[in-house]
This record gives sequence, structure tokens and C-alpha cells, in this order.
Amino acid sequence: SLFASILSLLSLFLQHICDMNNYLIAICGICLFCGCQNKSQSPREDPISQPTPAIAMFQADRQHTGVFNNEPKPELQSIAWKFKTGDEVFSSPAVWNDIVFFGSRDHHIYAVDLHTGVEKWKIATANEITASPILVDGILYIGSYDKNFYAIRPENGAIVWQFATSGKIYSTAAHIEGTLYVGSLDGYLYALDAASGQLVWKFKTNKEIIASPTATEQTVYIGAIDNYFYAVHRISGKEIWKFKVKGGISSTPAIKGDTIWFGGYDGVLYTFNRNTGREIWRYPTKDKVYGSPAVTDTAVYFGSHDRYLYAVSRLDGSLLWKFKTYDEIYASPAIAGNMLYIGSADGTLYAINTENGLEKWQFATSDKIHSSPTPFRDYLLIGSKDGHLYALR
Repeated sequence: SLFASILSLLSLFLQHICDMNNYLIAICGICLFCGCQNKSQSPREDPISQPTPAIAMFQADRQHTGVFNNEPKPELQSIAWKFKTGDEVFSSPAVWNDIVFFGSRDHHIYAVDLHTGVEKWKIATANEITASPILVDGILYIGSYDKNFYAIRPENGAIVWQFATSGKIYSTAAHIEGTLYVGSLDGYLYALDAASGQLVWKFKTNKEIIASPTATEQTVYIGAIDNYFYAVHRISGKEIWKFKVKGGISSTPAIKGDTIWFGGYDGVLYTFNRNTGREIWRYPTKDKVYGSPAVTDTAVYFGSHDRYLYAVSRLDGSLLWKFKTYDEIYASPAIAGNMLYIGSADGTLYAINTENGLEKWQFATSDKIHSSPTPFRDYLLIGSKDGHLYALR
């Protein structure tokens, strides 16, 4: 019948429409799939928007090699900004999320915007701060002369916990596998649970600890003013070996492979097999080696109170070159590419070619420099006894 024919035609028409919809859905699905596949195979995000890893600790890494993953700065273009505190800045800065953290002898811990130098926050402790901060798992850790070691939220300065020692804290902490290691002028090396601040163990030396420890999977290494360098079992806190030198030690040890380097108040840079405690070679200078060495694949760089910066062969300690400043060197060198940066008590930050020891440029502050520099992206950050933190470009 006519009615039946009309129903049949209508049914075919509706089926056609459904088929077209399914076809279109299928096409859209294929396009979406291909788009996702292309995106996952060839990411082309703006490189500026990619996060840059934070410089989380003193001397660049857990081994304290002083070698930063940063482009060298062959020339000084300008002062991006300088931030004034109320006293001397001995602390070496750390960077996280485009915020610079450091302490001052005015008793405060500061957080400053990396790009503008504008203060984000500051918190007061009860005494001076000369230690350098470290950042691990989104928490800032730093010690104070008020004898406390602090865990702080870097985004707002809120104190998470604090641990009281019996002496001033000059030492910068080391961290590995959820445990912090920090020295105190009470003569103890402390192991603290990073999450809670609870004491895990403490190891007693015979005098003050100014040096910062360096920690590996099995061992924590640290020197003390009692003229001994110690290797301590990281888990138990028991002594593994120790070596006596002829003066106190404030130098933070640097590690590369099985070798460890540190300086002493007797003017010597020492090199040991870190597993056995056997001395490999030593390099004498004419005054205290106060700061920490920086180590590359071929050379060891360090400063002395005899006013010289030294570069010696990593293999045998033979002199490669030396560079004279005009006062004692307390600070530790920082290396980025073929450039080395170091401050002197003559108030000057020097940029030196690592290959030949020739000066590329210098920057004068208004007082002595004890702070060690931190290269980060386009910036070079350094503190001075003139009370400023400088950001150079």
C-alpha cells in the first residue's frame, strides 16, 4: 500500500542519517586519535615554559662537586638587582620555583623573587645565620646560630619543625634517602628524620663542627676543628675510619667516584680513597684552606688564605695553574662550563677560565666575600659582607 511504501522510504532515510552520523563520529575519533598520537610522539612545548631544575643544595649537588649544570657567563652584562639585608651575607643562596633563599647575620632567613629581587617573605631566628639552605622534596632546611635547625615551607615561610642542638649551627645540611645530616658547634654530627625532625642518631667529635657533611649511600664524611676527618656509617652513626691532620677542618668534602677531597687549616688540600681512608696525594699551600674544593673530570679547584686560587691535576695533584687575588679566600668555587666563579676577601667576585686560569671579568662589592656563588639560568647569585645579595647577568 501507499502507506507501507512511505514507511519503508522513511526507514531507509533514517538509516542513512544514522550511518552518516556514525561515519562522522568515526572520522572525528580517528582525527582525535591521530592528534593525540602526534602530540605524544613529538612534543613541541615552548622551551621557556619548561621547568628548570632547582639548585637545591650547597656546591651544586649531593657530592658537593661545585659543578653546576648551567651555561657559562663569559662576560658580565649588568647587575639585575641587589637585595639589602641588615647585616653580612655569608650564606650561599639556593633557588626553587624562581625564589632565592639565603640567610643573613641579621638573624633572618629570606625568600626573594629571582627575577625582580623583591622580598617574598622573611622569618626571624634568635641569632645570626651563616649556613646555606638546602631544598629537598619541597621543604627548605637551614640552621642558625640560635642552635636550632629549621624545616620551612618555601612558599610561605611557615616553620614545619625545628630541632634544638646545644651549639650554634654554621654547617649546611646534607640529605639522602629521607635523612638529614648536620653539624653543630657542640661537636656533634646529627642525623635527623627529614619529615619529622626526630633524632635518628648523633656522633660526637672532640671539638666544634664548622664544616658541612657530604653523604653517600653508606657513609657520611665530615671534618671537625679537633683536627680529624671522619667517615661515619650513614645508618648506624658508628665511626668507620678517621684521619688526623695538623689543623682544624671547615672545608666541605667533595666526592667524585671513590675519591674524596677536603682542605685543612694546616694549608693542605687532601685526597683520599673514601672507602679505605687511604691518602692518595696532598697539595700544600702557604695558609689555611678554609673553603671547599670543586672537582671536574680532570682538575680540582680550591682557594687558600694565602690569597691564591689553585687548579691541580685530579690524578696526581700537580699544579696546573694558580690565580692571585688581593686577600684571603674563604669561599668555595662554582663551575659552569669552562668558567669558574669565586669570591675573595678583597671584595671581588672573579670569573676565570678553568682551562688556563685567565681572568674573564670581575665584579666588586663593598666588602669581603665569604659567600659561594650560585649560577642559575641567566643569573649569578652572590652574597657579600656589605649586607647585599647580588644577582648578576
